[in-house]
Amino acid sequence: MKRAIALIISVLLLCGAAIAYAEPNREENFELSAMEIGAEPSGEMGRGTTEQTGAIHSTEPSPDAEPSPDAEPSPDAEPSPDAEPSPDAEPSPDAEPSPDAEPSPELNEMAAMSEPSLVQNFVERMYTKALGRTADSSGVEYWTKNLEEGKATGASVGANFFLSAEMQRLSLSDDEYLNRLYRTFMNREADTGGKAYWKGFLDKGCSRKYVLAGFVDSKEFSNLCVSYGILQGKYQSPESRDKNPEATAFVNRLYQLCFERAGDVEGLNYWTLQLLNGKTSGATTAYQFIFGKEFTSKNLSDGAYLDYLYEAFMGRQSDVEGKKYWQGLLDKGCSRKLIFANFSSSKEFSSICASYGILRGSYQSPEARDQNPQATAFVKRMYETCLGRNADADGLNYWTGRLNSGSMTGTGIAYDFFASKEFTGKGFSNSAYVDKLYEAVMGRAADASGKQYWLGTLSSMRKTRKTLLSAFMDSKEFTELCSSYGIQRGAIEKPGRVEDFINAALDQLGKPYKLGGKGPDEFDCSGFIYYALRQSGNNIPYMTSGDWAESSYPTIALEDLRRGDIICMPGHVAIYLGEGMIVDASTSNNAIVMRYFWGMDSVICGKRPL
Repeated sequence: MKRAIALIISVLLLCGAAIAYAEPNREENFELSAMEIGAEPSGEMGRGTTEQTGAIHSTEPSPDAEPSPDAEPSPDAEPSPDAEPSPDAEPSPDAEPSPDAEPSPELNEMAAMSEPSLVQNFVERMYTKALGRTADSSGVEYWTKNLEEGKATGASVGANFFLSAEMQRLSLSDDEYLNRLYRTFMNREADTGGKAYWKGFLDKGCSRKYVLAGFVDSKEFSNLCVSYGILQGKYQSPESRDKNPEATAFVNRLYQLCFERAGDVEGLNYWTLQLLNGKTSGATTAYQFIFGKEFTSKNLSDGAYLDYLYEAFMGRQSDVEGKKYWQGLLDKGCSRKLIFANFSSSKEFSSICASYGILRGSYQSPEARDQNPQATAFVKRMYETCLGRNADADGLNYWTGRLNSGSMTGTGIAYDFFASKEFTGKGFSNSAYVDKLYEAVMGRAADASGKQYWLGTLSSMRKTRKTLLSAFMDSKEFTELCSSYGIQRGAIEKPGRVEDFINAALDQLGKPYKLGGKGPDEFDCSGFIYYALRQSGNNIPYMTSGDWAESSYPTIALEDLRRGDIICMPGHVAIYLGEGMIVDASTSNNAIVMRYFWGMDSVICGKRPL
């Protein structure tokens, strides 16, 4: 009797195996279930943090493993009564076979040969959905084995397919790339809202790896993995730009506004990482863009530069009055860094940074010319009026720095500009020199009578160009000019004993020569010098020409002579006026005269009493 029952049961099992062999591929049932789940991307897709591997060795879960509610098939997907129950459906106690009815090993082997494993179906599906082609046997065998041996998960396999060289060679557009992600990991076509959501991340500058991670970590892909009996696993993009999409969007915005292109991968990763590590802020990151080689090589005009700043830091076009104000600072000689510093500290840029979730930070120009725009404008004006050219950055920083530190005043700046090699090398005539003084020091054109007067003082040698400059700077007009720029005029260098000595000597021009004369009406050469020194307050005793040559006063070489030095010759002395001119009591002219010095070859030495 027992043998008969066993025979009947064996026949029934063979019939069941035949039905299972003829049953349609279960992949269709599981895919249908996944398609009907329809999770929204924005709500259901989290970010993975760790990579997990491993797979379930059996193609079916244990009867004790109750399926997740999310994986429950819809009523319409319920298998027909003739189909073998779903692995998730726990069999009723009445259906439990008796021990005697256990199928033979031959039956198990036949069943295994009749149906591909679910894991293999998962791999073959990946080839079709991701790469759009039929799977090759060696690839299927490799990935199936890795999944079954726990060396791979659904996530790692999916990532490998989408990051493969073969996938890259397809050169998919963002739109097609997203379509394949939806078909592969959600088993459905993309919905409009979800697709736009993920496209938004790509537009921000995130990589496709970021979007891939979102799909791999989705609830829908989790359900799909359950249906194939494999672990979902995790995938996380290793790129810095994918750690904070908003910070990446801020950097990508700078690329687009400053360089008029999308950010390159290396640049996006670098700058985003700098922001995330706190090494840069919104302001200092923007500085590197604005003053980097790619931007500065545009050689923008001031106006175009300002337009860029308005777009980048205020998110709008410039307004007329605002742009005029900033242009005014540039016209004064301030650097573009000062303008950048002000834009980057604006309320509007603070709002932009806050919208991207990053710190605004701050930037301050290190250039001296940017610390006091008015002082800078004064220096710039000296370049234009005195030297007749635009100021260079180094010069502006140097002279403005001296003004800012208090080590120089307006008079000191003017003295140095007019005494510079650049100015003296221009070879201006006395007339042109006086015109320059009016323009640079008084801020106006020369009046005819005034110019004539000052030219007379130069031609008479009563003033040198330096002492004439001092006279101009001692004017009310120069004092007011300095005040208008907010700087100190400073003390005027007075003529001093030398000029007093020379003026006393020049006052005697035309008086007659008389041997032994010491003034006030007649002079010889030694008496003339003695009288001029005494008249100018210099209590130096009377000396003959020989005494002067042997005196203890500093001896001066001819090439180093300066105004007020005494020129000693055999039996004669004269006062050096500069520019090759002397004043002396001349025996040949029988008077006090001013003339070009003719006797260089006979000079014993020069002496400097003052």
